[in-house]
Amino acid sequence: YYIVVTANADGALTESNGNNNQYPMAFTVTAATQLPDLIVSTGSLSASSANAGSQITVNYTVKNQGTGSAAASTTRIRLAANQTATTNDPLLLTFTTPALSAGATSTGSQAVTIPSGTTAGNYYIVVTANADGALTESNGSNNQYPMALAVTAATQLPDLIVSTGSLSTSSGSAGSQITINY
Repeated sequence: YYIVVTANADGALTESNGNNNQYPMAFTVTAATQLPDLIVSTGSLSASSANAGSQITVNYTVKNQGTGSAAASTTRIRLAANQTATTNDPLLLTFTTPALSAGATSTGSQAVTIPSGTTAGNYYIVVTANADGALTESNGSNNQYPMALAVTAATQLPDLIVSTGSLSTSSGSAGSQITINY
């Protein structure tokens, strides 16, 4: 292709030579770069609340809504205090999402454990596609999918046991008294 600059394009001026009014410049048109755009398009939890130290299942779908193919990438699940997870939030799981062509999806389920000692309260389980940013995407700011989770305090029940015991006698008649030591 050429980009052409033309002087006196409308011919409004009378010139001594009107044949030298154009200057062509070569220009190469390249195809637009086809980039992937990974998102977590759907997600759900096996429970809306869980005790600290217990396990829940995270269901998710990672979709490449971009126009280019995506290589295999890292996906992370974190427990966050708000809807956006950061590297400061507890990491629950890291796994690999397979390569995805444009428009393709990968659906899965992962069991995660809520960290013991997590204070009771409202949190989010956040699934992040392309979590390490290794893929160049057309939009890298839409990779997270938060799901609300109430963390409850695990009830600590006592466990009483009798560790030793003895009787004052090993036999006796009905109505007689014996001593029990424990």
